[in-house]
Amino acid sequence: MTNPLDWEDIVWDDPAGGQIRLYGQIPTTITPNSLRPRYSYDAVAFIEPSDIVEYWDDLTALEKESPGISLEAVKFGATAKSRFIRDLIQLSDLSAGRFPDPEPVRIHKSARRNDIPQYFLEPDLDDEQWAELIIEKAKFESSPRQLLKAVFNSRRWNRSLKRNIKIARPHPKGESSDYSTASVLAATWWNMERSSISKFIAKSMDERIVARMKGALQDLRNQGIENPVLLVPMLQPRRLEILNHLKSEIKLEECSCYSGNSDSTEEE
Repeated sequence: MTNPLDWEDIVWDDPAGGQIRLYGQIPTTITPNSLRPRYSYDAVAFIEPSDIVEYWDDLTALEKESPGISLEAVKFGATAKSRFIRDLIQLSDLSAGRFPDPEPVRIHKSARRNDIPQYFLEPDLDDEQWAELIIEKAKFESSPRQLLKAVFNSRRWNRSLKRNIKIARPHPKGESSDYSTASVLAATWWNMERSSISKFIAKSMDERIVARMKGALQDLRNQGIENPVLLVPMLQPRRLEILNHLKSEIKLEECSCYSGNSDSTEEE
């Protein structure tokens, strides 16, 4: 059985031709060269809306003006994300706590430089169905029950951490054991995030993203690429959920490649 914390890509082969490679990431962490893709791909897709590029640019400019301001804003919060960041930056062998998230930005810059098509899998907010899901998600997260659960976040975090330690994978060959620890922390954060929204909302959002993922692969086939490879960088522990949706009978949704520019800083 596929382990969501495996370091290798999780791959789905489309019966219509081509494959989607789910490339696992640890957020805010610079990925070492040994863990970056060493294969060719025809396009990249981000689980983000198209305006994420502008956000990356703005955040890069802010960090240049006030280095570390984003990290300071996040790490002292009371959320699961703040707990994750605080624990992550304690791992001395990782370059973590970087904003904007360095690996997606690096891949975006590389794709732009090499004229590789880019797709953005979250619909923009002018899509009414997606906007309704975002609103429902916000309502659920701010409900009295969810706010009460937040009081016990520390206890819930520790329980989830213990479960994820049991599925931890050995650290990548040649890299520090801190990578295994970071992987467990990322999985714990993701578990906490998922528990803060309803299963229906989570499923509906994932199905829409996967439909557009399949649509991006179809768009590449329509361009004459017989067996396209679509690279999807994403949160490492989330990949198994996405793979299960890819294996289901979700119909594809049209998803066109992005043609905008960006001058955001690339981490090498």
